[in-house]
Amino acid sequence: MNNFSEFEKEIQETYQLPQPSPTFIHRVELEIKTHRQLDEKQSRSIFQKSRGWAFAAITIFLLLTTLFFAIGPSNVLAQIQAALAFVDNLGVVESDSSFYSLVEPISDTKEGITIEIESAVFSNDKTVIQFRIDEIPDEMRTESFGQPECRTPAYLIFPDGNKVFSSSHSSMRESKGSFIDTLHFYDLGRKDFRDAILIFPCLNGTAVNKGPKNWEFALALEPAPDDVVVYPLDLPEPSDVEQTETSPTDFPTQANLETEPNPMPEMIIDGDRQEEMTLLSVVDKPDSYWVTWGFPTSYDPDVSMNGMLYYMPNSPELFDAKGEKIPFQDSLAEKFHDFEQDLLRLLPEEDYIKYFASIQTWAIPKSGVDFPVYLKWNVIDRSFPEKEDFADVDFDGDLIQSADQRVYFNQDLEIGDIKFKLRSIYVNFFGGYSFYFDGSEDKVIQCEVEILDHPSNYHGDSHGISGDRIFFEQSVMYPTLPSGPLTARISLPAVLGDTITYIGSWSPED
Repeated sequence: MNNFSEFEKEIQETYQLPQPSPTFIHRVELEIKTHRQLDEKQSRSIFQKSRGWAFAAITIFLLLTTLFFAIGPSNVLAQIQAALAFVDNLGVVESDSSFYSLVEPISDTKEGITIEIESAVFSNDKTVIQFRIDEIPDEMRTESFGQPECRTPAYLIFPDGNKVFSSSHSSMRESKGSFIDTLHFYDLGRKDFRDAILIFPCLNGTAVNKGPKNWEFALALEPAPDDVVVYPLDLPEPSDVEQTETSPTDFPTQANLETEPNPMPEMIIDGDRQEEMTLLSVVDKPDSYWVTWGFPTSYDPDVSMNGMLYYMPNSPELFDAKGEKIPFQDSLAEKFHDFEQDLLRLLPEEDYIKYFASIQTWAIPKSGVDFPVYLKWNVIDRSFPEKEDFADVDFDGDLIQSADQRVYFNQDLEIGDIKFKLRSIYVNFFGGYSFYFDGSEDKVIQCEVEILDHPSNYHGDSHGISGDRIFFEQSVMYPTLPSGPLTARISLPAVLGDTITYIGSWSPED
């Protein structure tokens, strides 16, 4: 049986499509995965230590969440401008925090799995714990798609009964059979961290009721020394953010730009229209500047699956003033992601929602670059113009019980004024139904699919574009695959529109 779907084969064999960049793939994986990354061995972060280690101190951050509600978003930006800095390999920090670190690594083994707590750094606002763990045995994993698995995060508990759950859990394969995992905790609300206990209610990736339960590690902590280097974190003034959020910028034509001292490189302006990105922060490092931009994204609340009103087919590109492309450092992708999460946490909720999908950090070398630099990100407008209408397609599930029993429809669909085609239905690798569409006629890139009377526990989508050809799949997953006479209801087609060139510019003189 061929592992490629019709969608994959047609895209790969018929069209010469550009491959998605490693940066884009890595960014998506970091957003949607909280457990195993099957990458090549990666170097460990700042908390890596051999046995007999001596921990180098780190100052940690974060303004209390209540600050946002006490003084308001604009004033918060002004406050954090003076309060925060950046610590390499860790992120945004509050420069005057006191903190504790683990006295020595702790190791324990249960049911054939070993966990070694290698480092822990505690502060009132942020705590980071890193540990090595063996790969979960197959007999402890789920046996089929949709089977419940461990979702309860690890937590810290203190002698007074205060319990704090981890806010994030990332994992990176270190070598065959072992992973380096990192837990982040925020807002512990205390200054005394002695006698903290780390508890894993269950292990991430195990099936429910399999593997060790309520695994405890008593953490011996001590005050850490104070010898860390912090870098300035430059944040925009509140007025700068408000200005770029409220209205798009119409950039002058290239002919007009050529009369200016530093004209914008010609390859920047290639969309149907241009809008300006928001400068979110600048970190002045010894050999480079970490510059972070974003643009406000929006969502249609009537669309339950993916109501984003932008389609991002490509990764952003950075150019200097002469039009020379500045490469993205893939080796820094994970560090940038952690840094961006720190920045997003500083924003009010409404701004977090605006920027979390578009935030982008770039390391710009201090030498060999002609300033100003220009970040370009081409995205495509998409909309949902038909929200009430739908199309029903009847099919016999008994005829599609494996991936090689594809049923071809080539059925024209018309939802309101929008036309596209259902090409086929097949059973995907996860044991659900996948619906393969040709959206070329009216630039349809997504729709919603439900099988009536059979609620799905998961929806997924994939797509490919080459020139004027658009193909996409919508998948619905079930613990038990429905069979017999079925009706697929197809609705909410997403239609592509103009290409928008978002542009961010920056120079050290700014």
